[in-house]
Amino acid sequence: MNESKPKISVILPCYNVGQYIQRGLDSILSQTFAEWEAIMIDDGSTDETPAIIEDYASKSERFIALHTANQGVSCARNEGIRIAKGELLFFMDPDDWVEPNCFEKCWETYTNGGADVIHFNRWIHEADGRKQKEPLSARVVEGKEINRAYAATLIGLSQDALYHYYQGQNIWSFKGNWQVWCFMFRHSLITEHRVLFAPGVKIFQDALFVVEATIYARKIQCIEDVLYNYQIRNDGSVRSRSANAERLFNNKSALIPLRARLRGMVTDFDLHYYYLGSQVMSSLELCIALSESLSHKKTYLKYVNDARIKESIKKVCIAGAPLKFRIPVQMLKWRMGSVLFVGCWLLRKIGLGNRLRM
Repeated sequence: MNESKPKISVILPCYNVGQYIQRGLDSILSQTFAEWEAIMIDDGSTDETPAIIEDYASKSERFIALHTANQGVSCARNEGIRIAKGELLFFMDPDDWVEPNCFEKCWETYTNGGADVIHFNRWIHEADGRKQKEPLSARVVEGKEINRAYAATLIGLSQDALYHYYQGQNIWSFKGNWQVWCFMFRHSLITEHRVLFAPGVKIFQDALFVVEATIYARKIQCIEDVLYNYQIRNDGSVRSRSANAERLFNNKSALIPLRARLRGMVTDFDLHYYYLGSQVMSSLELCIALSESLSHKKTYLKYVNDARIKESIKKVCIAGAPLKFRIPVQMLKWRMGSVLFVGCWLLRKIGLGNRLRM
């Protein structure tokens, strides 16, 4: 690469993706737009990933290979932000791939419209083929409309989503689900406001980053082009989710202050309404997961007795909710968390644990 500054910095956290990564890196090499750098952060991989990214770095100076001890995807991405030189930042998962015109289209959109954030469509690749979910229409989102369009839809499950659940519909279909790799961000927006991925947070870190970045944005340009390919697979650090109950508690607990912080940043409406459903659902999910052992009761009560969780439980409306939801939430409203927990444990003991599913 010549001495000129790259226009787009691609940040790829890489952990044990040797089986998949070459397709993604080749899709970067195949871009119709050449002024990019790809920062590949090997996050302590134990497979062939380090050798593969070194091979690509030897082929082109535009590929930069870094090797760190395993600290998680958030720390790896933050390291990429720290050294990136491009005017736009793009966070790509190394087991996915981009369309050949991805960088060209985003740069053209950015230079023509002056947006802080470029938002585009993606293909979801599943076993039964590729599909689009929540297709994005071309539009410009500015000013106060941004928080309604992004923070309110990505922060979690709202009371409205719960109402749909009460009517027997899929609760997750009423939550925004745009991951960080559906966006390019103006680099200076991220650095000026010190927007970073939350270290140690294993779930939902993508959405929290996007919410915070869009809160600071003045203009978001949405384009209809499908530019990203997301491959669903069952393994991998980016998509794995621990089944360990105590680890699940730690992950859920870490989100409480992060959501509260974002709530304080939105002044034109109360963001709490749009994530209280997530905190109530987490209260039930944790009760089910932790009740495998009575020794976890203290841990569970620590979660539901947090003042910010208690606020969500108090405010959530359960009128019209199915009994399997309404009864346990009402118990939490009556501060009967201990009774609820022991009840779940007893159902497990007598072989009725399947009754606990939401």
